[in-house]
Amino acid sequence: MSRLIEHDIIQNIGIGALALHEFTNSYLKEQKGLKGPSLALAMPVLPLLFHEQTLEQIVKRNFKGGFFKLTNEYRGLPAGLQKRMESMAEQTFKSLNLAYQSKILTYSKELNEILPIDTKVQKQQYNKEIKSIIRGADRLGFWFASLPFEQICINLKIKF
Repeated sequence: MSRLIEHDIIQNIGIGALALHEFTNSYLKEQKGLKGPSLALAMPVLPLLFHEQTLEQIVKRNFKGGFFKLTNEYRGLPAGLQKRMESMAEQTFKSLNLAYQSKILTYSKELNEILPIDTKVQKQQYNKEIKSIIRGADRLGFWFASLPFEQICINLKIKF
């Protein structure tokens, strides 16, 4: 991340909203449109994507089997993730709120699901760092949709 430093990215709720939109789209696509991610599943997304070393490891993995390869080969993945997730909760909520206000995401209270609104979000005008975050969000959405919630928590060593 040469041009943007981690602190600048973390402070940008717009990038967080885009990442959560991509995550949700990917999750819903992998679920064949049957369900969106819960709020709990969205909580580790930004702490994973806004951590430079973790993002680098995520984007170089394949979609199929990539999550298990990531958790087995990158031992630093869970280090500090619980604390980052807790400290970035406000950032995640602000990013979700911006996405809701921008009408790219919606939340179903009855189903406890975050759902994308059929709005196409342009991605090609972003720089390499932001495109990397969006690619990482796409992978996380795919991975999280294909695994049980408990398995994700165990592999990432996070608790709710």
